Amino acid sequence: MNLVSADPTDVPDINFRFFKNKGDEDLAELVSAIDLLRENYLKDNKDVASFAEKHPCPGTGKKCTAAEQAEFIKTQAYSHHATSTCAIGGDSDPMAVLDSKFRVRGVQGLRVVDASAWPMVPGAFPVLPTAMISTKASEDIIADAKKAM
Repeated sequence: MNLVSADPTDVPDINFRFFKNKGDEDLAELVSAIDLLRENYLKDNKDVASFAEKHPCPGTGKKCTAAEQAEFIKTQAYSHHATSTCAIGGDSDPMAVLDSKFRVRGVQGLRVVDASAWPMVPGAFPVLPTAMISTKASEDIIADAKKAM
């Protein structure tokens, strides 16, 4: 977030940096998924319902380029799923709040296991990567509990 002026009523410039890291790969996968869905919907559902796309290729059966679709996704992507505010990382990383076992550095008995643990915002939608770290964290927590017995 950046302030745009000294006026407190001016809306700040907020950039979640979606698609910053490996963004071209994420966008290409999203475009591919959209193309696949569009193709299958048009092929299999012609008799079920009419389909007139609104974005990013308005109309019926209009083709738009991968670049046009990627730009639409990139400029329209919004998420209320803020992530990466409590990064996991190595001991040498000064920005890493969490160690590899999800323990908060300098605080005994506290772990963070949610989307805030990501060191960078995962592409598109954070639910699956968060489920993956939750599985790893639960294994770590259970292993530590067994050691303490």
